Amino acid sequence: MIRRIGNYSKIINRKFYNETSITKISKPWKLIIKDVKSFFIKLNKNIIIFIRGSVPIGKAKYNISDIDFIFILNRKLSRLELAKIKVFKIKLLKKYDYIRNIDLSFVLKKELNNNYLLNVYINAFSLILHGKYLKKIKKITYDEIFIEKMLQIYKTQITKSLQLYNSSDFKKWYIWIYKKIIRINFLLISLKTGCYTRDLFIQTEVYIEFYPHKKEFAKKLLKESIYPSYDKSNLIHLFNHLIEIQCINNIKIINKNLIDY
Repeated sequence: MIRRIGNYSKIINRKFYNETSITKISKPWKLIIKDVKSFFIKLNKNIIIFIRGSVPIGKAKYNISDIDFIFILNRKLSRLELAKIKVFKIKLLKKYDYIRNIDLSFVLKKELNNNYLLNVYINAFSLILHGKYLKKIKKITYDEIFIEKMLQIYKTQITKSLQLYNSSDFKKWYIWIYKKIIRINFLLISLKTGCYTRDLFIQTEVYIEFYPHKKEFAKKLLKESIYPSYDKSNLIHLFNHLIEIQCINNIKIINKNLIDY
């Protein structure tokens, strides 16, 4: 059974309140954090490390939650370093088999101002684990501009993923695309509710309230995002929905490896 994990985000005077805390992180997740910090500090001692998502708010669940990190760098990573990171990530997933995925986001310090999504994550939903973040933490405003920017980012990400799809990453991509569609569906109606959340279950509940005739479709999205079947035949329904909500214009932009089945 799929149950609610998170809650609505805390918003005060239309500003997101960062609810993360080191005290909310339980021991199993702290073990992973310790390994990640040790590896990346050895790799680059000037690195700044953040953790975001369900872990730093104490809502992470075994075999369901991902663990998400953001790394701010003062230089680009070399090919050798990227190769080491790839191997490290594989080892980490084997060692801690209760996490479904480890998301590692890298951004250069000089490029951070131009990355709206990571600025939102850092300021509203992240906890610093290592390094000195010299920028003043800004409150992110929950308004029409926020919704428009997030929608555009998600739509751009989906379009690129459909065009540049790599079959070797199908399982990872499959879960990712379902999650993104749930988030877009919620964003399209979120201002009408006056609330915001990143919990997929709540996002689905709210979507069904607004579109009860799409209840079964919405439940299918949620189920596949948490307990994926990896059934390619499901994708045509997704693609049609993406066209319906104007996330993509037509089927032609989709990589033929995704529609030839």
